[in-house]
Amino acid sequence: MEKERAIVKWNSSMMAILCSGCRTIIKTGVDFTPEEWNYAKSKGCYLEPQYCEKCKNLKMITPKQKAQSIYRDAYLRWCYEISQDKNVLTAKSICEYICNQVLSDMGADRGYEFWTEVRYIILNSNHMELYNS
Repeated sequence: MEKERAIVKWNSSMMAILCSGCRTIIKTGVDFTPEEWNYAKSKGCYLEPQYCEKCKNLKMITPKQKAQSIYRDAYLRWCYEISQDKNVLTAKSICEYICNQVLSDMGADRGYEFWTEVRYIILNSNHMELYNS
């Protein structure tokens, strides 16, 4: 499967980079960097997908990625015991608490299923699965 790339199109006789999410114009040719110009001219370089502010905020991560992120943060911030087993239990407890707080504040919307899955992944994964991404 080919890696997702930035979208470059002609717009009123000027090159434009479009948001890879909603396809709105993010930048026009006058504002291109040399790297963006090389990509637009198809000189074999790669340019990461570009997103507008709205799509950056809406870009979803998977429940597993969220579980790993929360666990890693909890482990690094609040787990200072000598015993790794105690640290793992503490980090998981913190993560479960966070998930339960988020779930208690929301109704049955789309996020409820997401956070339920995040909590399930945290409770049913070992330290290595959560800490290493």
